[in-house]
Amino acid sequence: LFVNKQHAINMSSFDNCNNITEIPENLFKNCVNAKYFSNTFYNCKNITSIPENLFKYNINATTFDSVFAESGITSIPENLFANNPNITAVNYLFRNCNHLSSIPENIISKCMSITPHFSVFAGCTSASNYSTIPAELK
Repeated sequence: LFVNKQHAINMSSFDNCNNITEIPENLFKNCVNAKYFSNTFYNCKNITSIPENLFKYNINATTFDSVFAESGITSIPENLFANNPNITAVNYLFRNCNHLSSIPENIISKCMSITPHFSVFAGCTSASNYSTIPAELK
């Protein structure tokens, strides 16, 4: 899909697209210069899982605002952002993901090291460990 997006800085978004049920793991593989992933899968209610290596090749990415907000995801891969050392914004990243079963500890620590960050997990109250999430991430 994005084979010719090697030089794109702003990634396209699929916001409000309920026809999408699955995200290919190598979707952004050719987008090596992408910096901004905002609203990428916002309000995609039928996406329930995120491939762990989705952003593996996007080492220049800085912004992940509202990427999965309002989506139907049920879990977050532990190392989703393991290859993204330049992240500066994760505002509303998983806001109102009401089907999450739990929130991985390393995702929390990654988000805590980024400032500012607003409402990263707001409304994710179904997650079993939601009560242990630091207030500044809610």
